[in-house]
Amino acid sequence: MLYAIISDIHSNLEALDSVLDKIKGLKVEEIICLGDVVGYGANPNECISVLKKHNVRCIAGNHDTRATGQKEPDSFNPKAQVSVFWTRENIDIESLAYLSKLPESIIINEEVIAFHGQIDSTDDYLLSMEDVRINFSLLDDMAPLKILLYGHTHKPAIHERTKSGMIEEKCTLACTLSNDRSYLINPGSVGQPRDHDPRASFITLDSSTLKIEHHRVTYDIKSCADKIIEAGLPESLGERLKEGR
Repeated sequence: MLYAIISDIHSNLEALDSVLDKIKGLKVEEIICLGDVVGYGANPNECISVLKKHNVRCIAGNHDTRATGQKEPDSFNPKAQVSVFWTRENIDIESLAYLSKLPESIIINEEVIAFHGQIDSTDDYLLSMEDVRINFSLLDDMAPLKILLYGHTHKPAIHERTKSGMIEEKCTLACTLSNDRSYLINPGSVGQPRDHDPRASFITLDSSTLKIEHHRVTYDIKSCADKIIEAGLPESLGERLKEGR
């Protein structure tokens, strides 16, 4: 089965539409979203409507739980807090209900599971080698699951662990996974890339061949940034999109 794995849309309708247009031509059978549908951008309701229209299976991100009021954004930076409170004021009832029902994880098949941040925390980032080791260990407790898909960092990444326990960070997401190894894989961000490439990022995963392909998609950044300013959100939230940071 061919999956498209997307993450961190952040209310960026232009990026989401462009990514879905790309996915249409890939013969994808199911789309999985790793959370943070909302936050930062100016189109939370529209993005949620698009996900529902395309029957995208989605988990909750840290911005999603703050937008619903399930958690408060006390640990967020000031601009992120502004975006949370703006989203709360502008989200409609149907969208709020959708976000409130999102699960913390999805078991995609017998080998693949999806979380937003780390296995034991939606809010924590999976960044350091210690984080990698801890999450591989947590993944071991979920056998036969051996592939963890995660988002939150907005940066594409893939870590591979051999049967002997050796861990390597691969330099590219375009590869074929090995049946006897475990993996932590981040598809990057659709709506707010932070790897200095402003193009929207996602991956496809073929569960039969274990082949992964990394896709980058251009979109109308100016329109998205202009809408952020028009909505009264911090201008820098739009400017950063132009640099992918």
